[in-house]
Amino acid sequence: MSDIMDSAKELGAKAVREAADAGKIGRAKKKIRNKKSAIIDEYEEIGRFMYDKYLAEGEEQTQSEVLEHALRIDTLKQEIAELEQKIESIKED
Repeated sequence: MSDIMDSAKELGAKAVREAADAGKIGRAKKKIRNKKSAIIDEYEEIGRFMYDKYLAEGEEQTQSEVLEHALRIDTLKQEIAELEQKIESIKED
């Protein structure tokens, strides 16, 4: 009888761990989606900036302002990679 109770306790504990892991993974995936959306926003800002600059100054373009967006994109991509590693770590445990 105690074997059945021990098995039931282990099964319950496993279910709780899996539910907690699923929650962590879900939150990380949501952060990834938000960061990917932010990257798309940065791409759009670069395009809008370049077009506005073209209209205002012809072919002359200021690269420093574009670089700011590129650096933000690099940061977001690094954060996504870290979150993806976190997800893999959770799945391996």
